[in-house]
Amino acid sequence: MAADNPQKYNHKRTRALQVLSVIPACLWGSLIFGFSSQNAQESSGLSQKVTAALIEGANDAFSAGWSKAQILYYESFWEFWVRKAAHFTEYLIFGLLLVLPLYLCGLVGKRLVLTALLIAACYATSDELHQFLSPGRSPGVRDVCIDTCGALIGILLARAIYRRGRSSLFRGLVSFRANVLKARRDKAA
Repeated sequence: MAADNPQKYNHKRTRALQVLSVIPACLWGSLIFGFSSQNAQESSGLSQKVTAALIEGANDAFSAGWSKAQILYYESFWEFWVRKAAHFTEYLIFGLLLVLPLYLCGLVGKRLVLTALLIAACYATSDELHQFLSPGRSPGVRDVCIDTCGALIGILLARAIYRRGRSSLFRGLVSFRANVLKARRDKAA
């Protein structure tokens, strides 16, 4: 039956792609939720492991020859910054992943950026409030700001990639989106 009506088939394909494009953002949001569900001890332990690996890697890479005491000092100093960088990075990726489904639904320009940023900021706020329920954790306005800034950079990066990709990598995606918008105009007329 779909072959009898190519417009109906194209609409189903468009809808399927729009729905599927949301999955990566939802999966990433679930990962963020999982990190926020960790109690203070688990979260701190993960941060300490990552920081220790980075400091020891820097010691080895630069042949610094730091003593154990120096390594422990650097680990304690850098752990805070590693935690904040993790917030920024996880939301940068979230921002990148939010752009595609919104783009495929016809949002462009400022509306795309503002909608994606609003979604990311609301999710960051709810994420921090969720941490309030995790033992030993507390919400932080600073973390919401860091998360939102990370998301904004991810959103702008995705827009730049898609804009650049119009002439290369994402050519098929751009023409697909153009067909979606044309179908909407035809339906409204």
